[in-house]
Amino acid sequence: MTTFPTRPGRDPGRPAPHRPDEPLRCSSCARAATNPVERAELATDWLVTTDTGPQRRRFCRDCVPAGPITDLTCIRCGDGPLLVGDLAHEHDGDTTDITGDLPGTTRGWLTGAGWQLTGPICPDCIHELRRR
Repeated sequence: MTTFPTRPGRDPGRPAPHRPDEPLRCSSCARAATNPVERAELATDWLVTTDTGPQRRRFCRDCVPAGPITDLTCIRCGDGPLLVGDLAHEHDGDTTDITGDLPGTTRGWLTGAGWQLTGPICPDCIHELRRR
């Protein structure tokens, strides 16, 4: 498994943004992105269950975890992780507020990572809104 360094004050479970001179790598097989499609795939954050709790990972097409999968999207910027397995949820098709349907473990991790679950709004957008 590839370890990603993080910036001070940044969520330690979140892979650091990649530097342009370093290729994105799969957290599972360490394969580097070699074309724009693979870079887009590996730029996606996945929230998965690990022995130490929920962690963010990146996966190539061959290593994508099995479902269920839920797409958590910030209402301001459209970014957010894909939630996998026990961290995902089954919902009734109402996509206006899925956070109430999320398991407690997922809600706890998201809150700890700085997400505002009403919305939801990601930590980067919360920071940006506070600067205004």
